Amino acid sequence: MSGVLNKAGSESGVIGITEGGSGGAASAEWTAEAVGAIAAGDKLILRSDGKIASVAVGSDSALDTPTADDQQQTLGVRVPSPNHPVTAQATSSAANVPDTPSQKPWISWDPFDNNKFIVAYDDITSPSRADGISVRIGTMSGTTISFGTAVTVDGQYWASDHSPAPVHFHPTTQNLFAVCYAGSGQGDVRLYFGTVSGTTITMGSYYESPQSGTWYGRRGGVCAFSWDYVSSTNHWVWMYDGAFTAYGGPNSGKYARHHPKIVCGTVSDSASGITTGTPIDVHSYMEMNDTLWYRGFSQVRACRFDPNTANKFLVSAFKNKNSTQTTPTLFICTTNGSTTVTMGSEIDLDSAIGITGKGESWCEWNPAIANQIVFSGQQTYSGETWTTDPVAVVGTVSGSSVSWGTKFRLMPDSPNVTSQPWQIFFGAGKSDGRFYGATTKMPSGGMVGYIYIQAFDIDGTTISAAVAGVNQWRQAAPHQWFDLHYGNTHIGVAFPWHIAVSGDGMKYMISCLRATGSGNHTKFCGGSLGTPGATNLTATNFIGIADNAYGTGTQASVQLQHPSIDDSQSGLTIGATYYVQEDGSLSTTPDDPSVVAGVALSATQLLIKG
Repeated sequence: MSGVLNKAGSESGVIGITEGGSGGAASAEWTAEAVGAIAAGDKLILRSDGKIASVAVGSDSALDTPTADDQQQTLGVRVPSPNHPVTAQATSSAANVPDTPSQKPWISWDPFDNNKFIVAYDDITSPSRADGISVRIGTMSGTTISFGTAVTVDGQYWASDHSPAPVHFHPTTQNLFAVCYAGSGQGDVRLYFGTVSGTTITMGSYYESPQSGTWYGRRGGVCAFSWDYVSSTNHWVWMYDGAFTAYGGPNSGKYARHHPKIVCGTVSDSASGITTGTPIDVHSYMEMNDTLWYRGFSQVRACRFDPNTANKFLVSAFKNKNSTQTTPTLFICTTNGSTTVTMGSEIDLDSAIGITGKGESWCEWNPAIANQIVFSGQQTYSGETWTTDPVAVVGTVSGSSVSWGTKFRLMPDSPNVTSQPWQIFFGAGKSDGRFYGATTKMPSGGMVGYIYIQAFDIDGTTISAAVAGVNQWRQAAPHQWFDLHYGNTHIGVAFPWHIAVSGDGMKYMISCLRATGSGNHTKFCGGSLGTPGATNLTATNFIGIADNAYGTGTQASVQLQHPSIDDSQSGLTIGATYYVQEDGSLSTTPDDPSVVAGVALSATQLLIKG
């Protein structure tokens, strides 16, 4: 019966001693009813009901309303640099420069450490070049954020007054990262690689685009980068663009010309050896026809590898719809896994789903549901006076085409003010179609505002708010606007900000800016998207290791603690003491709680100890 200590070969009695078998020589065994499937070699616990189960961590749970930690850790500098402040680019159609407050401090979480992230930012105190680009490691202890030492990415003078500098940890090669920018001066366009050890950053080799020196940079430019999740060669893709003087069309003489390029390649684990192809056009030179050309067309765009399919990525851009309007586009592209990009067919978001778009657009793959993407942009609705109503839509990718669901209005009862397009990301609950959006809604009484986060769910291709009702967002971080829009002739402009999610999907980090003036530094604020699953292991309930595989409800044999020998392990170091981890694996490092599993007798044998 369940829970009875059995003598080997008999129905009941004392602990049995068996010779040989899969459990190894001289093993003390006990049988009990299994709860859940058990694999050979699983570490087992004794439940309070006398049954046994594998050591495991329960499922994570997503929060319907994200929480904020309410800390504001300074970066020590203001981003963008006071030497290149945000100016009134977008105050009227007569302005000769685009809306380009884009020098946001970019964040990337370490996929191997949920308490560590890297930041790339415009740094007036950058060590090797004042007003250059720095990278810096941030760490978390509980809710406390600390920063390591800043390292200059590029010490050349033309690295100042640059485009946004996206930085990305590699998803599978530990400690490898990439950071890119398009700069002013000679207009260098560069992609750097580096490595991290603890909080120490070492810059490696870089790739310089053939377009360097052609004014692809400055704050009117944009870069977007992605690693191939499924590559064994550190495969990457990089898109870059600039805002150039238009030589024709309705906006002739203004910075309304775009020509995005894309290139792919590989890099070594040490951030040294780089192979690249030849940059190709995302689309040919385009003199933007849009009468609102200055409204953020030089802002962030999407370039993302499919996390479930090798050599497949998406990239966003724009097209001229007619003589007065420019609308967003999307391409599903492929590479050969090395240095060649093949562009997919152009997907017109206006024709396909009716997203007209002004400013940033975000598009993300769901890493947990194959071929599912979410596009976030802006839409003009008939009969309404504002033209920047933020929307999101689910897409299903097949080859290089996308079938779309129904547009979802992210702020359906917004007053006659605007929010930026929502930055979207997947975190806790992604396998169930949960995603999150962040935006900064324009303040209604002055320029002091906030960044907000809200959770959304996908059912098929239909989006709904995780909490019923409208405007169920969470105020996550204080944030300043540069100028406002109340139905006048220009769009409101928020200071640059960025949000990123940790590798386990449980945490987020925001870079934000509260007030004007050079002494008001950029801050970092964090919060939670979910509750991690709890382990069923305690300091006292580890009982032994399974000698074979068993189904739930069956009688399972447990190799008890000392003097049993289990031979179902692999990769052990002879003589090392191993501890049971909260997820049921073994490690030479104690977990919490600290539970000794045994001592390795060979690479496959463990002498079970209590």
